[in-house]
Amino acid sequence: MIANSGLTPLEYLLSVMRTSGDEGARIDAAKAAAPYVHPKLANVELSGNKDQPLQIEIVRYADTPAK
Repeated sequence: MIANSGLTPLEYLLSVMRTSGDEGARIDAAKAAAPYVHPKLANVELSGNKDQPLQIEIVRYADTPAK
């Protein structure tokens, strides 16, 4: 069915989400399509030497002169 329509799987899921009359099908399609449109954020662990303080340098690129 999808192969004959010429749609990619994501396009098909989005069309079901937008046009299906069955709310359950729309929700399932939205859940399946979401990772392709809105990737999950990754957890990042900050680590370093426990005997040295964390140093943060803030750089504002708009304030740096052009080369």
